[in-house]
Amino acid sequence: MIEEELKGTAIDGSGKITIYAHQVRPVPGNETYICDQNFHISIYYLAQEEITALEKADKDTEPMVMWEILRNALLDIAQRSHCPEDVCKKIETAFAHIADNHFVREERINKLTKRSKTNGLTAHVYRILSAETGEGWHIKIADRKGSICCQEILDSSMKYVDRLGSRLYAKAEWRGNTFVIRERFGREVFCINAPA
Repeated sequence: MIEEELKGTAIDGSGKITIYAHQVRPVPGNETYICDQNFHISIYYLAQEEITALEKADKDTEPMVMWEILRNALLDIAQRSHCPEDVCKKIETAFAHIADNHFVREERINKLTKRSKTNGLTAHVYRILSAETGEGWHIKIADRKGSICCQEILDSSMKYVDRLGSRLYAKAEWRGNTFVIRERFGREVFCINAPA
């Protein structure tokens, strides 16, 4: 979720930052933070007191404990990487935004949003990321005034975040009163008939 919220924000130049919540280290040494510029990856090891706090957290407090630890880790990485102040503010804002939304992120996918030339309806496709239930997709069809005419879930249930599976919904179009979503190879994967 935080990766999506911070998309396009360079923290340390790595394409991937891995945060380890255990003391077994695949890389020898005692460094807390390792950044390999050749491979564009970073490793960050949590302190023992942070690991203990995670282990002691109960079901109700665990999300906030984990959230604070991740936020502090990213801020520490940004500071070690001498990031500008605006990057630290983006990190703070992103974490606050997701926590304020109860660990649910809803994003409208603009490339799949289409307005029908025949009926004036607009189909909006949303991707939902939830800490509790994973990833899900839904569609809302609205009239010109913005009133929702119909809505439907695209996939049968929420699931783990699957970056490749997310490409299942690549193109969209209206065919008369039917809104169609196609995968990247052009095969139809979803359609919904809008009310006439």
